[in-house]
Amino acid sequence: SDRYTLYATAFLRALATGMMGVLLGIYLARMSFTPGEIGLVISAGLAGSTHLLGWAVAPSLAGLLMQHLALATPLLVGAGIKITYDVLLYLSFRGLRPPEEAP
Repeated sequence: SDRYTLYATAFLRALATGMMGVLLGIYLARMSFTPGEIGLVISAGLAGSTHLLGWAVAPSLAGLLMQHLALATPLLVGAGIKITYDVLLYLSFRGLRPPEEAP
C-alpha cells in the first residue's frame, strides 16, 4: 500500500512537471520569446526532470537489492556509479586546457 502511494506521488509529480513544460512554453511565447529561446528553456527543464525518475525508482530498487543480496549492496552500486562517472568525466575533459594555460 505504501509502495502504491509512492508510485502515485511520483507519477503526479512527473505529470505536474510535464504540464509545467507546456505552460512554460505558452507563457514564454506570450512574453515574446523566440521559438529557439523557448526550446532552450524547455530543454533545460526537461533535462533536469530526468532526476525525478531516479528519485522515484531508487528507493524500491535499493530495497530489493538489500533484501536479496546484502545490506551494503546499494552503497556499493552507488560507489561504482560514482567512480564510473568520475572516470568518464576525466576521459572527456583530459585534453581540454583552461584558457589561462593556453600556449
